[in-house]
Amino acid sequence: MNVMNEEKKHEFLGKLLPEGEMYFATVWAVIMSGGAIANQYCYMGMTEHSLCFACVDSLNPDRLTGGFNIPLTEIQKCKIKKGLFGRTLLYLTVKQGNIKISIARNCLGSKLDKDKQLAGIDYIVAHLS
Repeated sequence: MNVMNEEKKHEFLGKLLPEGEMYFATVWAVIMSGGAIANQYCYMGMTEHSLCFACVDSLNPDRLTGGFNIPLTEIQKCKIKKGLFGRTLLYLTVKQGNIKISIARNCLGSKLDKDKQLAGIDYIVAHLS
């Protein structure tokens, strides 16, 4: 069974990295769509100018299904809350609408580095606040 992992996180986010930029934080997250079946698992990265989302298949996270970038200048509003089980919830308002992102503080059942996940969350929260 394939699980979220550091190698694929860097590979997939690398495909979305804007030219001349680097990631200051990378995490795994879930783009919430109002129901568990519609939720989208993703790797999320933050550069100086963008939030990047590499979307993966929820049953096979080794398969990239798409991706997109949001320039930080297009974020009109950001609300940050604590969710269940220590999750961090980001509520973003952009030109195209609203996006709700859930970021887990643990990496249970994955091959992701917990310290990198926590550092990534802290960085993203600090820079979106």
